[in-house]
Amino acid sequence: NLALAYRDAGQLDKALTLWQETWKRMTAQFGADHPDTLLCANNLALAYRDVGQFDEARKLWEETLSHMKTTLGADHPGTLTVMSNLAFCHRAAGDLEKALRIWQETLMHMKTRFGVDHPHTLTTMNNVASSYQAAGKLDQALPLLEEVLRLRKAKLGSDHPDTLISMNNLAETYRTAGMLEQALPLLEETLTLMKAKLGADHPNTLATMNNLALGYMSASDFDRAIPLLEDSASGVERHQFQLDSARGIIFNTINGYEQVGQIEKAEQWQRKWLAVVMERSGNRSPAYADELAALGRLLLRQAKWAEAEPKLRECLAIREKTQPDAWTTFHAMSVLGGALLSQAARAEDDGKKTKLLAEAEPLLLKGLHGMEQRASAIPENLGIAPILEAIDRLIELFAAKNQPDEAEKYRKLREKHLSLKNDAK
Repeated sequence: NLALAYRDAGQLDKALTLWQETWKRMTAQFGADHPDTLLCANNLALAYRDVGQFDEARKLWEETLSHMKTTLGADHPGTLTVMSNLAFCHRAAGDLEKALRIWQETLMHMKTRFGVDHPHTLTTMNNVASSYQAAGKLDQALPLLEEVLRLRKAKLGSDHPDTLISMNNLAETYRTAGMLEQALPLLEETLTLMKAKLGADHPNTLATMNNLALGYMSASDFDRAIPLLEDSASGVERHQFQLDSARGIIFNTINGYEQVGQIEKAEQWQRKWLAVVMERSGNRSPAYADELAALGRLLLRQAKWAEAEPKLRECLAIREKTQPDAWTTFHAMSVLGGALLSQAARAEDDGKKTKLLAEAEPLLLKGLHGMEQRASAIPENLGIAPILEAIDRLIELFAAKNQPDEAEKYRKLREKHLSLKNDAK
């Protein structure tokens, strides 16, 4: 109970430590398959998830699920809760296929245990549909979401909170599918109903407000989008960033400001979120490094080269220690080298310029080669852009050093990457 209080107060490190101790003692006292031990194990796994330790969370949930199926049965409510949590964990870790398989199994047991139109069943059906959406399988997500909405309206009423969630999810999937004519009116209706039913500051209202803003952004209606982004982010801040949707809302707000060129406002929200991540995950965590990288990028966009440099150095130091083989670590090297390169280009003192270029060169070379070796790990939505940017920095470097042959070598390398990309198409 004390651990729960720590979690609710946002003191996740204290909650995690206390749950670890409690689980260890319960396992020794009652056994690994005692119901109280299993409940504690589920809470501990949730704590691992909340601090970003997905591997630990997944491992513990898989172990707990095995015990629960044996002790309580596959369709016991506690077992189904753990199955759902495990699916959420796989989804958060990016393994959508595993998440889908577990949720589909959960849905089968939910229908058997509770019936087709039971709220628990419909919630699981909604989770299956959301996973289809996240996996880009919109043709499978949309009919399922439409069915969930129809059943919830019939079972719960048009303004029930669960019905409103379904309206939001369906509208967001319409938006993702580019069906703005269906998405925008449904999001507008949902937001009006949520404000009336739940209040303007309710977490679900804020999430729908943010989704409607994304819809307006997709329609290039920035005058209506930006105030909604700001309002939803401010609502998250009033909740002390203690909402499940907090990260997504803040990310969308930052991205929205970037799209309309209001980089200073994007930077303000990025700094706020950086402080939140530092408090929750620690200033040596990969999650903190990710936010440092994002802040560094925003500073670079504003030509704040010297201000970006220490943030990028800190990011690189964390990644080299915690993720030495990740493509993002080598990307951080290249970006840091770029910050030094930009400072060198504006240095009035020749000695300082030479020193900056000398420090930038190994970072830029190692960064490029590391990303080339790990190109398959770069997310598909980024493609070869990080590699091309790294090559451009090297071209700029050797031009600044008056080494035209080296600069030409990297121009040819850039053409080679573009040619390989076109061939792949």
